[in-house]
Amino acid sequence: MVMVSPLIIESTSKTPEVVLNPEKKIYRISGKSAPSNAHAFFKPVLEWVKNMDESVAKDGPVLIEVDLDYLNTSSSKALFQIFMLVQETLGPEMIKVKWVCRDEDMEECGQDFEMVTKVPFEYIEARRNQSLS
Repeated sequence: MVMVSPLIIESTSKTPEVVLNPEKKIYRISGKSAPSNAHAFFKPVLEWVKNMDESVAKDGPVLIEVDLDYLNTSSSKALFQIFMLVQETLGPEMIKVKWVCRDEDMEECGQDFEMVTKVPFEYIEARRNQSLS
């Protein structure tokens, strides 16, 4: 099995940072997600997920960190597609999501994803301007 290369997308004022690095075991989406065209923004992420294989989970479940200040509806749909693709590739038992909650809306959003995808979520309460480190 060939491991896919890392994918790193820098954040902007309307788009999140995306880091998908199997070698370092970092899978993170953070920042604000309100791109004018979420389909175009998340297309390389979806392609990366389609090309990954079970080797990313060879050492145990993959931890996906989601730390978003804001998530618009089209980004929410794209994130759902990402979760479903990862689940199809690895199985729900090989995924865990660390969902940072900066407000009740984001916590509810995470709970909705967890309910629909059946992937286990860990909720981390964070105050605005607090980093995850």
